[in-house]
Amino acid sequence: MIKYVEVFWTPLTSNPINDWNKILFLAPKPFYPFLQKHREGSSYLKCPAMVETTRNDFVILSPFDLEIKTNTVGDLATDRFGQSFFEENVIARKGEFVQGQPIMASLPPRYAFFCKEDVEMEIRDLPLVVNESNKNFRLIGGRFNISKWHRPVDMSVEFIDPEQPIKLHAEDGLYLVRFITPNNVPVKLVRMQDDEIVKSMQACTAVKSFRPGLSLKKSYELAADYIAAFWARRKGKNT
Repeated sequence: MIKYVEVFWTPLTSNPINDWNKILFLAPKPFYPFLQKHREGSSYLKCPAMVETTRNDFVILSPFDLEIKTNTVGDLATDRFGQSFFEENVIARKGEFVQGQPIMASLPPRYAFFCKEDVEMEIRDLPLVVNESNKNFRLIGGRFNISKWHRPVDMSVEFIDPEQPIKLHAEDGLYLVRFITPNNVPVKLVRMQDDEIVKSMQACTAVKSFRPGLSLKKSYELAADYIAAFWARRKGKNT
């Protein structure tokens, strides 16, 4: 039986020639020791069911201080870093806004996770630890197989109180990524600096524009040969 599964990760930005994010976007942190730090002495930390459940959970941290404001129609504004940063990293999801429902936005940081083994990843709200950064949003979660589909992961959220900003603070926990492996084998995160994965992400994401409404199963089928070729090229580079 294998001891662990390697899951590769890399920071993403909409501007491929700008590498600042590869320094500032922090490595995801294992959730259990993160929770131990915030709940020192809590009896439930000794619960074997909890330890087992959180084995492959990792926390995404805020890379910087940033304030995001909205209004009643879903416009967004930030308090720093300039217009080019805003255009490349902050997405106002006004086209999906339904009157009377929460304002939506997609915010940094953005990552790619991918794996050669059969592993699913789930994106979810950070449990138990509420901080200044995550107290005014709910994460729009999802789950997909990172060995069969390459897509970016960002902080797509609903504002809880649109009259108040979302205030990100550097190194606060924002949300959780959970990896579902065969037999709950532990995950080993490995950073990969590879522009080819960015091209693969762009290809998978663009498919939605040409074939909207595809199921995950059909998307996996369409991408199977393409992703197999991606790993074959990687093997060639490493031999």
